[in-house]
Amino acid sequence: MLGKETVRARLGNPVAYYSTLARILGGVEESLFVSHFFSWYDKGHNPEAWIYITQDEILEATGLTRRNQETARRRLRSLGVLEEQRAGIPARLTYRLNLGVLAALVHKTRDGEVNRVR
Repeated sequence: MLGKETVRARLGNPVAYYSTLARILGGVEESLFVSHFFSWYDKGHNPEAWIYITQDEILEATGLTRRNQETARRRLRSLGVLEEQRAGIPARLTYRLNLGVLAALVHKTRDGEVNRVR
C-alpha cells in the first residue's frame, strides 16, 4: 500500500484556480486556463503580455486536454477575455488576457453574488 507522501510525490504539484472565475466565465476549464495564464505574467518578458505556450505544456500544467483547451479558448474569445495571434517564423500561436474585459466581468459581481456571463 502506498503512503500519503508517495502518492503526493507521484501526483506532482496541485493546480490552483479561482472558483469565482469558474462561475463568472462559465466553467472550470475557463477558470483553469485564465488562472494558469495569471501565473505566466510574472515570468514573461514580453511588455505587451503575449504568452507563447504549447497545448502540451498547458496539458502538463493544468490537466486540460486539447478539447478542453479549445472549448475554453473559444468561450474566452467570445467573452473578449482571451486574445490570440500567430506570430514569428515559423508562426506560433500566442495568447494574451484582456485584463480590462476580465476586470469588468469580475466587477459585475455584487456582494459576493456571481452572475454567469452565458
